[in-house]
Amino acid sequence: MDELNKNRDACRKGYVFSVDALLAIFVVLILIASFSFFSSRSKSEAFPLMSLQIRTNDVLVTLDKLGYLSGKSSSNISLFTNRTLGSSVGWQMDIEYYNYTEANNTFKLASALHLGDNSSNPDEIALSTRVFLVKNATNVTNYGRVMLKTWSRWR
Repeated sequence: MDELNKNRDACRKGYVFSVDALLAIFVVLILIASFSFFSSRSKSEAFPLMSLQIRTNDVLVTLDKLGYLSGKSSSNISLFTNRTLGSSVGWQMDIEYYNYTEANNTFKLASALHLGDNSSNPDEIALSTRVFLVKNATNVTNYGRVMLKTWSRWR
C-alpha cells in the first residue's frame, strides 16, 4: 500500500510540474507577443521628405483636376492648399500664365501669382512642378506652369 501511495504522489508531482511548465511557457509567449507589438508600433515616418514629396505632387494634380489652376483664383488655391497640407507643412507656390503667339512661335508671360509663405528659407524642401492648360469652351486661352515648394514646419 505504501508503494501505491508513492506512485500516486509521483504522478501528482509530475502532473503539477507539467502544468507549471505550461504556465511558464504561456507567460513567456505573452511577454514576447507584447514586446513585438510595442516595438513594431508606427513611429514617425522613416522617410518624411519622400512622403512630403508625394503629398506635394498630389496637391498639384488635384488643383489641376478640380480646375483651381485654370480658374486663377488665388483665394481658392490658397484655401485648398492650406486645408490639404495642414498646419504642419509650410508652402510657397508660384503660378505663371503664358500666352502663345503662333506668328512668332513664342510664349509670353501674361500674369503670375505668388502664394504661400515667402518668408521661410528651410533646409529641406519638396519641390513639384506641373504644366497645365487654361481652356474656354472651344480653345486654349493660356498655358500655365505651377511650382510648389513644401517643407515641414516642425522638425
